[in-house]
Amino acid sequence: MSTSTLELVPFSRSSNLYPVSMHIPLRSSGGMGRGVELLFEEAFGDSPGRQPAVDRLAEYVLILLLRDVMGRELIQSGTLRGLSDERLSKALMAMHEQPGTALGRGSTRRHCWHVPRPRFAAHFREVVGTTPMAYLTSWRIGIYRRCCEEGNR
Repeated sequence: MSTSTLELVPFSRSSNLYPVSMHIPLRSSGGMGRGVELLFEEAFGDSPGRQPAVDRLAEYVLILLLRDVMGRELIQSGTLRGLSDERLSKALMAMHEQPGTALGRGSTRRHCWHVPRPRFAAHFREVVGTTPMAYLTSWRIGIYRRCCEEGNR
């Protein structure tokens, strides 16, 4: 393989999922280099079943990339940083799985840890970069926007 790094560039500059750009050394990324090699071999080949193989390999490389980035704490704030935080990951997952559930009286906070709301909100803001309510509101708007684009109200 001719490249030694993988560059991650966001699809949307407005997303706080990951930084604007990131260079990942493939040799130090636990198998990602080999995964990328297999992906490119398959993508530029002409074997039967090429497209499903490329799809699965791309998913696999993405999983390896996320594991590496989260494991080495390369992201300082945002959704991925929150998902890699042991205490916040459950709260974020609850928001994603049940966006219609209110943040009231500890419903989402209960998934995280038993602390007063201000302490939870402060930790959330420090790690994710926004307040829990602002994050949930943004998530809900994103869901609504996708539904409108698909024609489902």
